[in-house]
Amino acid sequence: MIPVYVCEDNPVQLKMIREIIEKLIFIEDYHMEIQCAAIHPEQLLNHLTPGIPTGIYFLDIDLNGKMNGLQLAEKIRQYDPYGFLIFITAYYELWKLTFEYKVSAFDFINKNQRETLGMNIASSLHAAWQQYSRLHASVKKTVPFRVNGKILYQDIQELLYMESASSHRIILHGMKQMIHTSGDLNAFEKILPEYFFRCHRSCIINLKQVSVFDEQNNSVSFPDQTQCPVAFRKRRLLKESLASLR
Repeated sequence: MIPVYVCEDNPVQLKMIREIIEKLIFIEDYHMEIQCAAIHPEQLLNHLTPGIPTGIYFLDIDLNGKMNGLQLAEKIRQYDPYGFLIFITAYYELWKLTFEYKVSAFDFINKNQRETLGMNIASSLHAAWQQYSRLHASVKKTVPFRVNGKILYQDIQELLYMESASSHRIILHGMKQMIHTSGDLNAFEKILPEYFFRCHRSCIINLKQVSVFDEQNNSVSFPDQTQCPVAFRKRRLLKESLASLR
């Protein structure tokens, strides 16, 4: 899932840009999600953490605050050095300043051209999607989760399994850490790659990390010695899925 961020100080224009992007994501079926649409740059920065996946950023240059869009782009680069920076601005001639700030803008869109704004956003989003897709093989795959109001990312390769803890609460069991977060397994099941398997109503497991499948006791074990139950009706399919990976 590619995170998309928008920063525009005009609430009306922010709403319009967000709606255009959301419509494009739905129509084109892009594997994207708007993580933040902010009026203030500080709001956007609060959603960024070290190790975030490559994102797409739509930024106004004149944000009428202590920080302009180019300064915001500089800070974004500290978290996301390969993100796609797309500036939507009424001051189109300011594109030259990106060389001074050394932020490597992906595109510029003139928001004064209202009649072509949607088409230009669509063109930029499609170009970013194509370039991301070409580089996707070298991008570390992650799964997003929310902790204390922030969206963080777990490397999928290091995820052993996830289990339901209570209503709308789950636990992610990784090689190095265990994370409690909000959400439900059904939502995660839709975004995880094919080598994750719903072995029980309370568990989704990483087939690549299963060390032992105990058919007698209906359970699977992992390298850290933890276990997950396996529903009786899932045993055959689990066995076949594990065999296909070997």
